[in-house]
Amino acid sequence: MPRARRLLSGMLLLHAAALTPAFAQTRWSEATASLPLSGACVATYDTTQNRVLVVQPTETWAIASATGVRTQLTGPTPGGGSWLDALIAYDPIRQRAVLFGGYDGIGNARGVTQQLANGVWQTTTTAAAPPARHSAGMCFDAAAGVVRLVAGDAAPFGAATQPLADVWTFDGAQWTQAAAGPGGPSGPTEMAYDARRGRCVAWAANGTFEWVGSGFVPVATTVTPPPRRAAAFVYDAFRERVVLHGGVESGATTRGDVYEYDGVDWRQRQPLGTFVRRHWHGTAFDPIAKAVRVFAGVETLVTLGGLVTTTFQQASELRYEAASPALAQHFAQGCYFNDPLTPVGLPWLGDAVTLTMPAAGPIPPLLAFGVSNEQVGGAPLPLPIAFLGFPQCELVCSADVVVPMAVSGTAASATLPVPNQPLLLGYRLYAQGFAPDLAGNGVGTNGVLVQVGGR
Repeated sequence: MPRARRLLSGMLLLHAAALTPAFAQTRWSEATASLPLSGACVATYDTTQNRVLVVQPTETWAIASATGVRTQLTGPTPGGGSWLDALIAYDPIRQRAVLFGGYDGIGNARGVTQQLANGVWQTTTTAAAPPARHSAGMCFDAAAGVVRLVAGDAAPFGAATQPLADVWTFDGAQWTQAAAGPGGPSGPTEMAYDARRGRCVAWAANGTFEWVGSGFVPVATTVTPPPRRAAAFVYDAFRERVVLHGGVESGATTRGDVYEYDGVDWRQRQPLGTFVRRHWHGTAFDPIAKAVRVFAGVETLVTLGGLVTTTFQQASELRYEAASPALAQHFAQGCYFNDPLTPVGLPWLGDAVTLTMPAAGPIPPLLAFGVSNEQVGGAPLPLPIAFLGFPQCELVCSADVVVPMAVSGTAASATLPVPNQPLLLGYRLYAQGFAPDLAGNGVGTNGVLVQVGGR
């Protein structure tokens, strides 16, 4: 199998050599120019109903991922009055959004807990609760099954920071204070849940931290994003990165930079598309769109040496995503009674994708890779291959390379390593599996498209 993997990787590079060199990029795009809401908001993804919830002090909108249909939810408004910089997370176990804190209408920190259940916001009163705050980190910790809250600022709007460093968990009914331990996040903090590694990631002016076991552990990164608050901070589950965007500091212009954390270090990105400045913008990762969705928000421009400040209430939806996404998906039936060919993983640069199929007979299955799904040797595809011992089957890829699959129990697999070569971005291969039979009654699989992507 090592020789086969080298052969496949070599084929990728050989056939991609004629492509124009490119570089792994992300990009901004405008999804909706004008939303029925503008200015400061918060957002979270409702995994129960596959929709984004966008929340403002006086209204809540549900935006369906599949159709884009926007529905304004009824019921009491969150907090019953004005607020800014609140924290939100969706609890999939209890199927409700949790909202906490922020500024109230006169600029003081809030300590109100609210939950959105069945389309209605309700205030939750608990025996113990976190002190009032804004600019804190909060996310749903799927490993523990609770909403986790950390740090933040207790100061009134515009006043000197009153940093907090405590840690709380919420189970839908009660808040419980956890042991913060020394050296955890302090002051204005952002937090998101890294689903690949099963842990909360927090970032503050005093560093990057991960919740491991029963406490926050500092991460020694070589790159650290500049301090800010009111930023977007979200885990992109498609590209497996925490994304930090925008934010603002007192008396400064809203930031538009993007940093990403991959579990080891931060990296500043230079996205394609429009340069976007936002703070207090609602942000959520949409697993159906495979993109970070950004709603409304505020942009402040400070000019003439700090003498002139102009504030814009934004009303558009933007998307942040991979410019060249990795794909591994079905593209053709292949055989009338076909075995399934299933991709595991995605062909990102520097990673690998594995294709699996059943293995029932004495002969190890074969996997064919080709650069075309239109022709093979001058003949059009699909091509009936009963003459090769596969009745009721068609070849759906050009079969430029055929490799034996490794068998383990009742399953066979072959792994395609993707070289970390930017010239491969967007390059496509087509694959189909075959299980030969000594009696000439072999079975084939569906066809799978593999497209190389860059994170």
